[in-house]
Amino acid sequence: MDFLNGALLAGLFAISIPIIIHLLNRRRFKVLHWAAMEFLLEANRKNRKTVQIQHLLVLLLRCLAIALIVFAVARPYATQGALASLPGTKDVVERIIIVDDSASTGEKEGDRTAFDEEKKLLHDPGREVGKSGFLDDLKDRRKNDLITVIRGSRLHAPDLVRAEASRASAEEFSHRVDGWLPSDTRFPLAQAIRAGLSGEMRSGQKALGAKRFVYILTDFRKSDWMSDPGHAPEALDAMRQAGADTSFFVVDCGHAESHNVGITGLRPQEKLVTAGIGQKLLASVKNFGKQTAHDVRVELSVGSSSVPCSPIGEIKPGETRVIEISYTFADPGPYAVSVRIAADRDGLPADDRRDMALEVVKAVRVLLVDGFPGEDPTLTQTFFLERALMPPGEVRSGVEAVTVPAERLADEDLSSYHTIILCNLDRWPAQRLPSLERYVRDGGGLAFFLGDNIDAAAYERELWKNGSGLLPCKLGELIDTGPYEAAPRLAAPSLDHPLLRVFTTDDNPFIAKVRSRKHYALPVDRSKDGTSTPIARYDDVASTPAIIEKAYGEGRVVLFNTTANKDWTEWMGHAAGMSFVILSQELVRHLAPTSTTGRNVMVGQPVLRSINPAVFDPKAKLRVPNEKTPHELLAARRDQGDSLWFNYADTDKAGVYELELTPRASGATPRVESFAVELDSREGELEKAEPETVTKLLEGVKVTVAKAGTASLLSLTEGEKRELWRTCAMLLLFVLAAEGVLSFIAAHHGHGAPPEEVEAARASGRRIVPTGLPMAAAQTKKSTSLPMAGG
Repeated sequence: MDFLNGALLAGLFAISIPIIIHLLNRRRFKVLHWAAMEFLLEANRKNRKTVQIQHLLVLLLRCLAIALIVFAVARPYATQGALASLPGTKDVVERIIIVDDSASTGEKEGDRTAFDEEKKLLHDPGREVGKSGFLDDLKDRRKNDLITVIRGSRLHAPDLVRAEASRASAEEFSHRVDGWLPSDTRFPLAQAIRAGLSGEMRSGQKALGAKRFVYILTDFRKSDWMSDPGHAPEALDAMRQAGADTSFFVVDCGHAESHNVGITGLRPQEKLVTAGIGQKLLASVKNFGKQTAHDVRVELSVGSSSVPCSPIGEIKPGETRVIEISYTFADPGPYAVSVRIAADRDGLPADDRRDMALEVVKAVRVLLVDGFPGEDPTLTQTFFLERALMPPGEVRSGVEAVTVPAERLADEDLSSYHTIILCNLDRWPAQRLPSLERYVRDGGGLAFFLGDNIDAAAYERELWKNGSGLLPCKLGELIDTGPYEAAPRLAAPSLDHPLLRVFTTDDNPFIAKVRSRKHYALPVDRSKDGTSTPIARYDDVASTPAIIEKAYGEGRVVLFNTTANKDWTEWMGHAAGMSFVILSQELVRHLAPTSTTGRNVMVGQPVLRSINPAVFDPKAKLRVPNEKTPHELLAARRDQGDSLWFNYADTDKAGVYELELTPRASGATPRVESFAVELDSREGELEKAEPETVTKLLEGVKVTVAKAGTASLLSLTEGEKRELWRTCAMLLLFVLAAEGVLSFIAAHHGHGAPPEEVEAARASGRRIVPTGLPMAAAQTKKSTSLPMAGG
């Protein structure tokens, strides 16, 4: 037995107080001459020993009561044996176990992973008690403790929530631990701590003042525990906010830092991948270790075909090498592409492969809206754009432009186009405005060319919306600059932008030819147009914006402060027409969503797919990697639009997910689309955190960092120590009750006189009267004339 507050045992000196009081209160006997009390003296002699024993027991109980009070304050505890089994020692401790099951815990050293070490700490039936798994120890030795178990990849679905260790469910759970596997997620340390500490709210129970221990089983990587050197990330703040009643135990189950080479990225070089045209795919390979990696071989897989790549001679520590892989997609449609490191080079296979899903298109589809069509095709608003995007000849431009008048907009499915260009459109139909906003927000591209047909007030009210709409800024005043020869021209660009590259060479032959006879003022309000950027200006006094770009959701909007025909400019003329062709081609590719948009997400992010319910059935099947049975999905609305959305959120496995859509058209074959769920590249960073640095940052927090295998989890905590203060309190109540009873009994017996005084009294004829006798008897007169019975 030991004491948590051993210094308070000095209070045992208080035991002397009742002894001193007892000695001070001893009374001397009073001698009275009373012949009739002879028989009482004899009775007193016979009861004297009993009375003395009673008085000694009362004194002993009072001393014991003081000792129990001191013991209770000093907080004695026992770890095992008979003392640990006394009544009152079974205090309830709340134990929260947070398990790091991130991809990095799958790193192997020999035939065991860091995650295997974590599971072994929880349940290891092959070892003896005291050295077996934590759950087994609790079941055998701490049956009343409350257990919460949370894995990092399942924060919203804990494996146990405040379950008693003795319950059958906990026993069954301990065996299910053996079937756990590492996920491909990152370890959300801060969220896991907050989720664990809020377990009592989820279970609807309230902790009864119990101590709370939080065990974090992790591979203790620096990228999880440290953000910038010397700065505590959000996770450490969550530990600080846990309160003084919470103790943390970080158990490092990871291996020593090892060599690791992984693929951190895969993307197409071009935004849009077109069928039949050679493409370059860029794969990033990083050496996370501290030694140079040699002869790294990478292999590309597309469907069932594999393409070996030239090996990388060497990658220095911390270096990332980008390799180009050439591939031509024969047909348009959805594809899944994988790149992997050919040889098993390290202990972390999770980052040796990278997947990419993309939609290969037949051509870039562009919707041209002619806001003021005329009988003469050369005078229409879209004439020059059509020829710039689809020039005549045998060489394919890769662009398919479709021109429609404004009145046919209601019949167009906007989602079937990559870019929409509005040319001198007076106003967008109000009933289709939500569809246009959703189209751009989801990644589509939109461009405006202005003209005399524009309703500036409608644009400001419906498209600008005080800065929250699609239009990059207000149109402002319409300015007539006069004759074309004196009109402002395009100023030399100051930004490196894809749309301006045709104007950036020295002595550029095109830039002086781009003039504006008429344009709007386009006053950009930085307080309202925060995402709008003028990327080109005219060289007039006001530096009027010529081209403005705005980010809107996942898409982009570009506003040209001129017309798409020769109404306000001669840009499309022979002198500068080539620059218009080049810019138009760059425009549609700049605005179009990439081939991978919406099809590649990080682990933990949802897979989303919008459908037109008139084209596809709202029921679909999703095939998840390593699962045989597909998941049934049902599309639902996300907003007030007419589209439906499939949403699958349980993406804790990296790999290719396949969504099977059923067309409503009779006889149509199902459409299978691929979605790539990518591993976070930081999972390859295996550098360990330093315990001293973490504990220093957590100054003031009860935290202990231990290495797995040095001790059992139970022995790390005071929860193994059974406190005896409750037992002391229970004994104190019993002692006080016994002392009260004995005091009452002893108070109704006289104090026996010593034998020598009794003999002396007989010889002298005196009478000894104990002071404890009733006062009526003690105050009887010394003499009486009446004869006493037996006198």
